[in-house]
Amino acid sequence: MTTNLQSPAVGKIKAPRAQQSNEERTAQTRGKIIDAAIALLFSGGYGAATTTKVAKKAAVSRGAMTHHFRTRADLMLAVTEKVMREQYQHRIEHIAYAYPPGPQRYYASADVSWEVERQPGAVAILEIMMASRNDRALQQRFASWLDRVDQVRRQVAVLIARDLGIDDIESLEDMLQIHIATLRGLSIQLMFTRRPEEIERARQLYKHYEWTFVAQLMARKKAQTT
Repeated sequence: MTTNLQSPAVGKIKAPRAQQSNEERTAQTRGKIIDAAIALLFSGGYGAATTTKVAKKAAVSRGAMTHHFRTRADLMLAVTEKVMREQYQHRIEHIAYAYPPGPQRYYASADVSWEVERQPGAVAILEIMMASRNDRALQQRFASWLDRVDQVRRQVAVLIARDLGIDDIESLEDMLQIHIATLRGLSIQLMFTRRPEEIERARQLYKHYEWTFVAQLMARKKAQTT
């Protein structure tokens, strides 16, 4: 005769859940706060993203909020850092890893950039940039980030020049300035228009002008070497 040692009432014993480390809990809480700030910046602008409202949306205490982000400027800088990391990763995955060096990679980057600029995080950064005009603490914290953006733009211009065989880095830098400003402006208009198809037509027209400009730079370089 066999004996069933497991009582039906008890059932299977569940394995104990692994405990989170302090670092994991800290990262999780910070992530919740930053995500809440992005959501509020996107939906209501900078004025809606006060530390009190962010803490409420993130479902954390006021004390936890100030423990992770001592000031509002600290939080806004953390938002910017996270969004920029995610944008960089998105571009790497959908451009650098997806296409070989050359014109095809450059052409694909226009649509990927538009995907990035329409995301809530990109709108959140725009709100922070505009708010930094009147918030001195935020302006001071944001200055170093803007310097880094300029450095990245120059680096990107060099990479595009290498991919396309162009040596006019300055013109490519100027083009990238216009590229970023145009897409940001169109993303703002997209939030208010009832005719998104018109925004898309305008974007396609701008993309045509941009490609034509780059084609001229490529042709000029080719003429110089022949």
